Amino acid sequence: MNILRQWAVSLIISGMAGAVISLLSPRGTMEKTLRAVIGIFMVSAVCSPLTDILKEDVLLSLPATEHVTVEADNSLNEYMLDSLNNTVEGTVKSAAATLGIADCEIGTDAYIDEYSCIIIRNIHITIPSEFSESADDFAEILEKKLGVTVGVECR
Repeated sequence: MNILRQWAVSLIISGMAGAVISLLSPRGTMEKTLRAVIGIFMVSAVCSPLTDILKEDVLLSLPATEHVTVEADNSLNEYMLDSLNNTVEGTVKSAAATLGIADCEIGTDAYIDEYSCIIIRNIHITIPSEFSESADDFAEILEKKLGVTVGVECR
């Protein structure tokens, strides 16, 4: 019963506020706009109890959100790390192709911290020994493209 009383009081106050604003406003080009704003204000006052009811119904029908959130976070983290690995692999293979290096092994050591930032600890590339003269150039190109220090060694 108290909720109904509060709703009625809010309707009366909203109506009075709308009437006062309407009386105090000048007539002219803004009159239609002002009436529309007051109308929207009144509709929102009328519908305000419905939002509380809908919130309660929606909150009651949701599953335990903590478990769902942890699973979603883990899936998102896995997806982000896979995307990082694919990006690094594509960049490395592209740079290797420009230098004529074939068959390189790529290792990326990265994790996602508690602030959802990707932290790259190390990117390590192993290339065949016949391309040992190009290792320094290869590392320099990759560092410019990736923005992190890259270790390149020969097998």
